[in-house]
Amino acid sequence: MRAHVAKPIPRTPPRAELWSALARSARLWWRSALWFTLIAGVVVGPATVLGLGGVSAAGANAAQGPAARLEQQLRTVLLVSVFELFAGSLAEGAIVLGVLAETGGRRQGPLRMLAAGSERYGRTLPVNAVCMAFTVGGSLLFPVFGLLFWSLSFIALPVALAEPDLPVPDVFRRTWDLSRGRRLPLLYLVTGVWALAELTGRMFEVLGKAAPGLPGWAMPSAHAVVTCLVEGFVTVVSVALYRAFAAAPPAGPAAWPR
Repeated sequence: MRAHVAKPIPRTPPRAELWSALARSARLWWRSALWFTLIAGVVVGPATVLGLGGVSAAGANAAQGPAARLEQQLRTVLLVSVFELFAGSLAEGAIVLGVLAETGGRRQGPLRMLAAGSERYGRTLPVNAVCMAFTVGGSLLFPVFGLLFWSLSFIALPVALAEPDLPVPDVFRRTWDLSRGRRLPLLYLVTGVWALAELTGRMFEVLGKAAPGLPGWAMPSAHAVVTCLVEGFVTVVSVALYRAFAAAPPAGPAAWPR
């Protein structure tokens, strides 16, 4: 009698998996862009406008020396980053929970999403704080380290909110395991997002210099709108990738170091 040998489960190549998740995110974003942008704009937009305006004003202050301007810019960025951690955690949590609900067949409005995000805020904040600490700390050592840490924690928040029974350390173990065999495409993705953010910032900087007659708040506000659109879409992508990774068998031999 022939022994039954289980056939290996076919698995989508990582790059194809990434492109499929991006296409799915684009469709979802197109259907619900207004809600996601509204949440990001109301919660995080004011800090983004103030931060961008403060950095621009500090850099343009000719009365200060280069060292003083740099110190003022760094102080502004630090204050805005702390605010965005607390406010952004609420916005990201709301968006992640809204996308998780919609991909599960239940569509939610912005107020319902914000209410859900506030209920799970105690779960979202520590996960985002760990991600930000490693990403910013890595960037200070070497920019590539920041991108690497960001790619490794890219789906951490969807994992934390979709699997609420996991303690925070196990969230990152689960994230590590789900990303096996997919880490290089994730690094490509976050590098592309970072490059897009840098390009957008340079573009608004050039536009601001080309139109000196505009009010001081105009360019930071326009930049903030674009930033909220991008951040909302990236959050949708993280949920789509989590759904794709969780539904497929893990790849690669490496596991979380014990």
